[in-house]
Amino acid sequence: MRRSLENEFGSTIHFFSDVNSRLLVYPDNLSRCDLVKANQDLEKEIHTLKTLLNKDVIAKAALTLRDNIRRQDVPQAWPPVITEEDQSRDIIPASVVKFLCYLLTGSFNYDDVSQKVERLITSFGYDMVYAVSQGRVKTPKHITLPFAVKSLTGNVELVQLLNRMGHGVSYSQMEEISTALCLQKLASTNGDISLPSNLHHQVFTTLAWDNIDRLEETISGGGTSHRVNGIAVQAKVTESSEVEPLPPVTKTRRRSIDVPQPTLPTYNVGQREGPEPCLSVDLEEDDITHTARLKNLIWMIARVLQEKEQSISSWTGFNIKSRSDVQVIRDNVCYLPTINAPATQMSTVYEILRQSLVIKDQLQLKKIVCVFDQALYAKATEVIWKNKDTFKPIIIRMGSFHTSCTLLAIIGKRFQDAGLRDLAIESGVIAEGSVSGVMDGRRYNRAVRFHKVVYEALLRLAWSGFLSWMYHNHNEDVTDLEEVIETIYTLSNDVSQQGLQGILQSTTNARIMFLFDNYFTTLRSERSRLTQYWMSYIDLIDILLGLLRATREGDWLLHLVSIRQLIPWCFAYDRINYARYLSYYYAQMSQLQSQHPDVYAEFMRGHFSVQLGHRNPFGRIPVDQTIEETVNKDTQTAGGTKGFSLNHSAISKYYLTAEHRSYYLKQLRDMTSGAKSTKFSHKDLQSTRIRRDEADVSSLVDLMENNWINPMSSDEPDLVSISTGSVAPPDVAKDISEAHQRGEDAYLTFRKNRLEQDPPEEKFHDKLTKLKLKTFSNVITKETTTRGKTKEVILQADRNLFRHIILIAESRQLRIKDVLTHPLGPLPWSLANADGTLRKTNKAALARELESRVSPAEDIPAPSTCLIDGMAILQKINGNNTTFSGLANTTMAIVLKEGANSHRIDVVFDVYRDQSIKNAERCKRSSSTALQYKTITGGHQVKQWRKFLSSSTNKTSLIKFLVEEWKQPGFREKLRNKVLYATCEDACYRFTKDEWVEVPELECSQEEADTRLLLHALHAAESGSESVVITAEDTDVMIISLTFAKRIPCNVYQKCGTRNRTRFIDIDKLADALGEGVCKALVGLHAFTAPFLAVGSWVLSS
Repeated sequence: MRRSLENEFGSTIHFFSDVNSRLLVYPDNLSRCDLVKANQDLEKEIHTLKTLLNKDVIAKAALTLRDNIRRQDVPQAWPPVITEEDQSRDIIPASVVKFLCYLLTGSFNYDDVSQKVERLITSFGYDMVYAVSQGRVKTPKHITLPFAVKSLTGNVELVQLLNRMGHGVSYSQMEEISTALCLQKLASTNGDISLPSNLHHQVFTTLAWDNIDRLEETISGGGTSHRVNGIAVQAKVTESSEVEPLPPVTKTRRRSIDVPQPTLPTYNVGQREGPEPCLSVDLEEDDITHTARLKNLIWMIARVLQEKEQSISSWTGFNIKSRSDVQVIRDNVCYLPTINAPATQMSTVYEILRQSLVIKDQLQLKKIVCVFDQALYAKATEVIWKNKDTFKPIIIRMGSFHTSCTLLAIIGKRFQDAGLRDLAIESGVIAEGSVSGVMDGRRYNRAVRFHKVVYEALLRLAWSGFLSWMYHNHNEDVTDLEEVIETIYTLSNDVSQQGLQGILQSTTNARIMFLFDNYFTTLRSERSRLTQYWMSYIDLIDILLGLLRATREGDWLLHLVSIRQLIPWCFAYDRINYARYLSYYYAQMSQLQSQHPDVYAEFMRGHFSVQLGHRNPFGRIPVDQTIEETVNKDTQTAGGTKGFSLNHSAISKYYLTAEHRSYYLKQLRDMTSGAKSTKFSHKDLQSTRIRRDEADVSSLVDLMENNWINPMSSDEPDLVSISTGSVAPPDVAKDISEAHQRGEDAYLTFRKNRLEQDPPEEKFHDKLTKLKLKTFSNVITKETTTRGKTKEVILQADRNLFRHIILIAESRQLRIKDVLTHPLGPLPWSLANADGTLRKTNKAALARELESRVSPAEDIPAPSTCLIDGMAILQKINGNNTTFSGLANTTMAIVLKEGANSHRIDVVFDVYRDQSIKNAERCKRSSSTALQYKTITGGHQVKQWRKFLSSSTNKTSLIKFLVEEWKQPGFREKLRNKVLYATCEDACYRFTKDEWVEVPELECSQEEADTRLLLHALHAAESGSESVVITAEDTDVMIISLTFAKRIPCNVYQKCGTRNRTRFIDIDKLADALGEGVCKALVGLHAFTAPFLAVGSWVLSS
């Protein structure tokens, strides 16, 4: 065809191919303009046709979807019922799902869409159904989202905003649903207690009760609420059980309920009764704790082997991974109705026990376990002992969480002033403002982590000593040691339960760990008292970790052994309440197997603790901690009862619907979450946390090994603080060494006399005598005297004196002139304080008087020299959280700034000698808590600058470090064209940007920089300086300068004042004004008169 056309028309037509390779032809007489116009007309026509077509399709689709939604039969129960099954297919029509799938993905293949798209289809579908039905169909999203927002935030406005945007029911409807759920629950209650519907009958149950005080803001301050919260804990029931249908509730717009407020009957306490005689069964501690200790040591060795590139997580994370094969099943935690009465009243405690019995009967149980903190436990035991038959089915336990807090407080009391507090701060593990809470056990999570890292640091130091001990004493076992290290290194590359079990069952490992135990025994008995002391810290942390492991793994026997090991320490450090009641608690629990075998069997299965999470096989927590983290925490948040209401019915409604709020929040989270991860979840497993833990442990090891005293390899004969070096007096050392044994003796006496004898030699509630054992805290205790007390002593002395004068005057003649020539008191008040210490007064009064004699200098002649009191600069610096290298930089910057207008700068430091006339004053200024550093390294960060400077040894080391740093080329370059002189002990060094040299002519044995400054002033004057500026606002410097002013052949000035109002005192002009005789006399008179009480400028005026 193409050839035919070309033959006929020739070159008047043209051929070309389109994108689909089809042949197109156009004539020669058709212009481009015609083609463009034709194309525009065609595009307009096509657009018009598409618009008409789209309007028709969109309208038809919208009407089709609307009709399908309205035709969808969705039964609406009242109150609405939300099940765990996916209800979206029953609520959202298939056509809507198809439409949204096309809209979001461009195709329809619902089975292949991502979780995100599936979640969006469900969410948008629920919104469309709710909007088209005008809110008549209440979807799971539109119920759970408002309830969740209200529970998490307590913000009503946010709920209303979500409703207006079509994402949830209104706040009024939410309250109506809540009321209906509450009425339905009340209607289904058979007894006087409304139990959560998800509690199962004939399933072992543990109850926990705790007080919750709400100090609401009321006009008078009275009328605040004091309640008792409760929870019920059951293991998850795997078998399906029939759920009794709830009674129907008529739909109303009711938003509140009327619940009568019960009045608790008064409980007649009567005469206190003690427990029946009960024997304590001591378990085989070594056999039970052996595996736990081995796991701790293997964890530590694995961490040491990976120290350079740490991949092993801390204690908790390691134990999570080493239980990788353990199945995790969450326990069922339900909220119980609150008791509206303070827990401090015995009537309330009686009601708690009565309700526990009712719950036991409703759940068809033979026995029930109740868990309390120590305060409630003490009251509950008293009620039970008086009503033995009534409350016989109740087994009460003391909460492990609060017991652990007590153990933390005991550890803090024993070790905080022996260097533990300083370790926490200087290592950077704990901030200075938080350390008191850690030592007292009030900051639980922070305290537990801190003691874990200190425990690991001490074990690392012990491991280092053990390796040397092995090579010297057991060389034949070194091959086995290397094999064990290699095996643990393999485990550290992939921590698993199977790998850990292999090591635990290894005979070679057992041999090495046996030797490690022997080495620990050596440290406890044959090493220095300091090592023995810190080995007791390791023992206490082993008890703490034993309590934690027992709870997290559900190991009941390890729990009992840990409690038994803790009791002597409670007696030793006067934790009287815990000492008393833990003794009884242990006696009862050790007899559990014989007296309550069914409960004992449940405890042996781990049902004495609670599993809340589903991704942590090492995540069981104590029951008393569970109530803190569930109902107590929920009620304290913005969505709880905080700022909620004081109305009894409103609060009852809140607790009655608690299970529904919790369920709605869970359902919403399930709706919005992706696929459940099978990986373990814990913050200790995060790489950033692993790096931080390793940095903290390394910092602690460095402090003890290189800067302070290493307690694991110390040959120190005395018991000393590892941070300050202060020695414990013999009485303190004796109490510290014998603390555990004396606590053990006190416990055995208590157990024999009050628990085991029938009748008891002493009543259970009789007063316990405190042991009042001393610790390092007693070493640093200072006597403080107040100004008022000092005046009182002086007045009493004067009163006694004048009484004697009057009595003597009656018998013989007295001349007052002679009397007044003697001190009128037991001490000369002008020189001494009432407590016998030397009096110090403000010497600046003399300086002000001298300065007033001349006007400040206007100009400083050049070239000038700037003399600086180096220690005055260091005292002004805020060195907290600064490295020593940073301090060297900061000090150099200040020095250069002070001497900016001078060609020469002299930095003169004090010298601190072991024997000095200044020691009395320095001891008074310093503290027995001053940190002692063996060496100073540039990278170490100072956390307690003032404590560091309170030690003369530290200041000497710091001065040496600064001078050595300034010798480096990097520091000398900063000098540029200036010359720097710096003293270090007796020597003096000259620095320029090119070199540093020692200056023999400035070698000086003067201790005080005040006097040494004048030597440098003379040297500067003789070296060509026209003026010398002394930067030291010190009265002593002024007096000495005045004395020697005429002997220095240049102008001398003293810089004083503030940064905003700097003044220069012309010493030469002042010396001329005073006269040579006065200037020479001042230095002697000032030494005698400066400390006199109430002395101003009388020396000058006289």
